[in-house]
Amino acid sequence: MKPYAFFLDIDGTLLAKNGGVPEENIAAIQKAQAEGHFVLLNTGRSYYTITEPILNCAPFDGFVSGLGADIRIHGKQILMKTIPFETSCRLLELFFTMPEEILYLRGAEINISTNEARSRGRFVAVRSVDEFREKYRDAVLNKITCSYVKDRSVFEPFLNDFTMYYHPTYYEGALKGCNKAIGMEIAAKELGVPMERCVAIGDSANDAEMLTAAGIAVVMGNYDAGTEKYADFITDTAENAGVAKAILKLIEEK
Repeated sequence: MKPYAFFLDIDGTLLAKNGGVPEENIAAIQKAQAEGHFVLLNTGRSYYTITEPILNCAPFDGFVSGLGADIRIHGKQILMKTIPFETSCRLLELFFTMPEEILYLRGAEINISTNEARSRGRFVAVRSVDEFREKYRDAVLNKITCSYVKDRSVFEPFLNDFTMYYHPTYYEGALKGCNKAIGMEIAAKELGVPMERCVAIGDSANDAEMLTAAGIAVVMGNYDAGTEKYADFITDTAENAGVAKAILKLIEEK
């Protein structure tokens, strides 16, 4: 039996709207692994933002996080790319001139925000670039997200550093040379699984490269408009355990 490698998005895919992982998804992941398949998370979240209830819901074979900047397979760090320190400083300088907007610098061990009121849980706030320079010079940061900024041209000085994804209510930036597809390819090679046996399951714009590169592309029933064009088939919604239904469909096919 040639194994599949399943690459699962988190938000809108593995997770239901209530923030929980449906029990059916957990059971299907465990069944797939018991039969020799691999199951990995492939997420726009930085690794530090993958909370323990998600990390511990199943014995995942690996993690592709930060839009492909941070790759871990069976506990081994395969790839780690980081935002250059001065690039982070320039981003902070930009957002401190737009106090109505929020920038999040996300990473492997810390997440940093420009908004103190919105910096609960796994985020710490910085109040100035000088504070960032003093306290967080060694922070491992590999992805950005920010609030919706009406004038996208403000990002033009950063387009050599980041590929931007402009979602309806927020934006996110992947380090150049990183995305979910490249991360999937690196992880699959490490596992010895050819791309035609890679299954990508996702729901939104930042899944497009992953869905296109995978041998089998599965789009969630709650997909963002336009994502459906990448699908080999569309599964059920996140709330109705669409991940489980897709996994079982594939591993039970004769």
